[in-house]
This record gives sequence, C-alpha cells and structure tokens, in this order.
Amino acid sequence: MNITTIFRQYIQEHCPHLNDNEWILDDALFRKEQLKMEHLKRVLPEGDTLFKCFCFIHAHADIAIYIILDQQGKKMYTIGSITI
Repeated sequence: MNITTIFRQYIQEHCPHLNDNEWILDDALFRKEQLKMEHLKRVLPEGDTLFKCFCFIHAHADIAIYIILDQQGKKMYTIGSITI
C-alpha cells in the first residue's frame, strides 16, 4: 500500500470533513532522539538509527497528519494527527 492510500484511508476514518485536495506533503529523515513527543518515541524500535516521516499539512485547517516509517519506507510504525 502506498503513502497516499494510507493517508486517504486515515482521513476517511478520522477526518472525513477534510477529505479534499488542500494538503501539502513534506517528508524528512530523523533520529529517534530528535523527537519531542514521548508517545512517539515509545512506538519506535530500539536499535534503528533513522526513520522517515511523511507529513501531510492541510492548507486551510490547523492540522497535520504524520506517517512514520523505517528509513527505507517499507514498514509503517505509526500514523496520527497533531494540531499545528
């Protein structure tokens, strides 16, 4: 399953009122110790050094949807939303 499909399924289930094309996509590699949110640190495995995050930011709402995967982008660890 690709990132866009995972994102669209999440939106349909959790934020159907935002199921439009007003999203901006950004991605980045990061280290676990760079995270500020402890609940995300607990989800990620020990020993892995880098993770990939895809962040969908809505152009007109104060929300971002994040999808965190392994560095290669093959294994998904978590998906969620934050108010920005």
